Amino acid sequence: MPKAGSATKKIINDLPSKPREIRLSELQRLASLGFTLSQIALVIGISDRTLDNYLQKDERIRGAWESGKAIAEVKLAQLAFDTAMEGDTTMIIFLCKTQLGWRERNHDAHKIAPQVQIYVPEQMSLENWKQAIAPE
Repeated sequence: MPKAGSATKKIINDLPSKPREIRLSELQRLASLGFTLSQIALVIGISDRTLDNYLQKDERIRGAWESGKAIAEVKLAQLAFDTAMEGDTTMIIFLCKTQLGWRERNHDAHKIAPQVQIYVPEQMSLENWKQAIAPE
């Protein structure tokens, strides 16, 4: 019968510890599904820091990550575009603002001033003022 810790030791020994052991296709697939680096590191079985180091040092790993993220962006852009083309007004406005640079503005705001008239009565004596405000 194997020792209780031997299964754990085998799993730890099987974890990738070198960049060449990271399956680039798996990294790209996970990135294309929108997984964060932290989530990918967890799935691959390495720390966030180790994955970050690999991304900085190995162009193949960075390329797999970047192409996976690009695939996710294309999928989202296509979904947004399709949604807008189906008539979703909110998505149409969103795409016009983000992709075409449209923005909301009021061209006439500076021309329209509130029309307020303030009536200031003539100066009156204290006695007349008391009579004016006294209840009838």
